[in-house]
Amino acid sequence: MAKPLELVLWVNTNCQACERARELMSSLSAAMLFDWSIQQGEHEDSVPVVATTDGQVLAAAPIVAGDLVDAILALSARD
Repeated sequence: MAKPLELVLWVNTNCQACERARELMSSLSAAMLFDWSIQQGEHEDSVPVVATTDGQVLAAAPIVAGDLVDAILALSARD
């Protein structure tokens, strides 16, 4: 059985866009069956950023739900 996709959501504190991204990731992970974690701190791009555990950026601020879904599906199809 394939290992579930693991993603990282990079956020900063007191960031409304980051809170919305957390809610989106929670909803999508339940529907699309991927694992995710939250990392606080700096990222090369502005936060929020959704990336793979090896650093491939799937979506950066502003995160658009449809674009993120497409990126996750494309990544899942490759694995």
